Amino acid sequence: MEGASTVSISKDLGVSQGLIHYHFKNKQEIVLSVINLLSIILMERYAELSKRCHTYSDKLSVFISARLAKGNSDHDQAVAAWVIISAEAVRDPVIKERYGIAIREQLDLLDDLMSKMKQYEDSHERVYKIAALAFMEGSFSLSVRAAKVVPSGYGVMVAKDMLGITQK
Repeated sequence: MEGASTVSISKDLGVSQGLIHYHFKNKQEIVLSVINLLSIILMERYAELSKRCHTYSDKLSVFISARLAKGNSDHDQAVAAWVIISAEAVRDPVIKERYGIAIREQLDLLDDLMSKMKQYEDSHERVYKIAALAFMEGSFSLSVRAAKVVPSGYGVMVAKDMLGITQK
């Protein structure tokens, strides 16, 4: 995002720079809006997929798939955007704070699902949740930065395996 400007963003989107500035004061506001949008998309995708679930293990499996599974171009673009945002969060404290809130929301959902599964010792449960989310973040990064090197679908498979979810 460092080299991006509202001029380049408006050009890429095919809209006027004035329209961008009408809705956003600066590039940071655009990134914050994208974080909010991506969080909503993830939770809506999870909600839709989890409607068919009967167990907490199934719901956890669906969360992992909603978070990692690629396949349609819209989701692939969302994964790439999330990778860029995570890098931007290192540099910008405001983006870091909002990114942290999005990660907290995902950890809360993992907390709810994993505690209901009663699969982990209480003292280690939080460590597993954080490790699972860290793995998912790393999977995003690899799938964008080394797409030709890593096998398609590896993230979903390994995350489910890490958490002891049987593959169907």
